[in-house]
This record gives sequence, C-alpha cells and structure tokens, in this order.
Amino acid sequence: MKYNVAQIRKSKNIEDHYYEINGTLGSEALNSVYTVNDGLSPDYNYYLYFKVNSFDSSRKLVIELINSTTNENYIVKVVSFTENEYQIVFQPFIEYDKIVISTADEDLMIDIANIHLYIVNNALSSKNIKSATVLGIQADPSFLVAIDGEGIRIGESGFYKVPEGIYVHYIGAIPTSGSFLIDYKYRE
Repeated sequence: MKYNVAQIRKSKNIEDHYYEINGTLGSEALNSVYTVNDGLSPDYNYYLYFKVNSFDSSRKLVIELINSTTNENYIVKVVSFTENEYQIVFQPFIEYDKIVISTADEDLMIDIANIHLYIVNNALSSKNIKSATVLGIQADPSFLVAIDGEGIRIGESGFYKVPEGIYVHYIGAIPTSGSFLIDYKYRE
C-alpha cells in the first residue's frame, strides 16, 4: 500500500484555517444562550471562544448544545472556573441551533463579555484526502488544533503525534498566534 506525505502550514489568510459564523447572544433563566443563525452541522468542527466577566472559582461551567425543534441536548464540556477566557473545540453529532453556557449549580448567572464561534476548516478535505495517519504537529506550546472534533492543545515540548494505525478524518488548525507545521501520511 502506497502512502504519500503532506504538510499544512500557517497561511497568511486566517480564513484558510477558520472563519466566524454569526449568532446572537441572549439569556434564558440564569443561562447565557448563543443562538447560531445557520445552526451547527455534524459535518464540521467548531471553535468556541468566550470570556466571562465574573466568576466564582469553586463553580463548574457547563457548555451544552440544544436542538430547539426536537429539544435534544448534548453536553460538550464541563470545565472548572479557573480563568475568564475559554477556548473549546467540538463536533456536534446532530444539528443544533443553540449553545447554552451555565453553571453546574444552576444558581449563578453567567455574564458573557465576548463570544465568537468559528468553523474550523478541514485541511484534509480541501486537498481531497479522506484520512491521514502518522500525524505530527510542531507548534508553539498551547497551540490549539482540532482533530476529529477534539481540541488538542500542544504541550511545552511543542510537539504532538498521532501514532500510525490511528486514522484521522478532520484536521484543522486554530492559529490565534505563533506558527505551526503539521506533517501527515495519507493513502491515495
């Protein structure tokens, strides 16, 4: 079986990597609700960035996807309140139209200062590649990359590797700063 090797590098045009989609921030009860204008599709990986104005470090934050038509929900992440800035990568399993941000205790209003939602472009599909294996990433520490719906943050070494035998179908870089290089093998 023949394998090819390819690379993904940081582009000068940020929209080659990800682009913002529109929505409206509101509230329901004590929750902050971000309604996505065109909905969330299971075909994409998303990057959610937001800041919280005030928080209590003993609380946990819950990020949940809601389908308003069917009332189905999916909890994306439960994270500790350790800072006021959050970056989350996710891939929905069905179509959703709302992102709800709340506390696990449900008795504290979340004051969102700034929220942005992006579609992370799949570098593989833009090259007509179905899957990759032996994926290696070299980037600045704390660089964020989307791999099959999971947000992977590069550690202090500046390297991350997906070993041979694990096939990746979605690779997207979120270059908020610094540079990166992603090497991978793929089959024709």
